[in-house]
Amino acid sequence: MLFAAVFPANVTMALAWQRRSLPWQVIKFARLPLQIPLVLWARRVARDAEG
Repeated sequence: MLFAAVFPANVTMALAWQRRSLPWQVIKFARLPLQIPLVLWARRVARDAEG
């Protein structure tokens, strides 16, 4: 569940990068939705490990 724990920190980082150039502005928000499949994958793996 590391991905789920790190997600709030990435949101905070994205909000803190307001003075970056345009490419960084795009990257900071584009990476957030990419983490959703990682969180779902980790959750599925954890459920499978439990039996």
